[in-house]
Amino acid sequence: MNIKIATVLLSLACCSVNFSNAHLPPGVIYYGTSSVASQSSTWPDPSNPIPTAEKAFDGNTNGDYHEGSVAHTDNDNDPSWWEVKLDSSQQVTGVKIWNRIGPTSDRLVGFVLKLFQDDCQGVQGSTPVYTYNDDTGGPGEVSYEIDFTNMGTPESAKGIPADYIRIELPGSEYLQLAEVQVYVAHKTPKGNLSTCNAKNPVPPPQAKGPKRKRRLVKTRD
Repeated sequence: MNIKIATVLLSLACCSVNFSNAHLPPGVIYYGTSSVASQSSTWPDPSNPIPTAEKAFDGNTNGDYHEGSVAHTDNDNDPSWWEVKLDSSQQVTGVKIWNRIGPTSDRLVGFVLKLFQDDCQGVQGSTPVYTYNDDTGGPGEVSYEIDFTNMGTPESAKGIPADYIRIELPGSEYLQLAEVQVYVAHKTPKGNLSTCNAKNPVPPPQAKGPKRKRRLVKTRD
């Protein structure tokens, strides 16, 4: 196995750091029960199962396009993109991207991975909390393992809270993904990691004082 060095740009840190991407990210793979995958467009292939976005988030890592489990965009957007909205905010420790195998595997070279958080109104925030630029060069790898906990920064040591995982391919190119596996430190119940609670805290219940006994005052007739 060839060990290649990748550069990570983390908006929470002051600088970029290098790390080896030759091992699996720590944690457990998270799919959730109602996560939703989408992509910039879908390649209209009449001879194979339609390569929709959910094909890259179905638990099947088979990179053979003709087996029907590869997501495939058209080349009509710049950038082409694929994204999954997790059903809850998770402490993401890493991402493993499975590429399409075969002669077109080099199309994934130069991809950009971004993590976003919810803006507290059910919409993706406009600024990524994390950006990773693939600079491993060609040819395309069978898979790319990106470990956020191995970046040497306190902010990422336990993973990065995120709701959205997005993969972009600069230029009007075909984006082909066999599977995107999101690793989390532990499966977090819905809403527990949301920053919305910190931004819009619920007022604590007011403490009630001791009950007072009513004093009856007798009056003369």
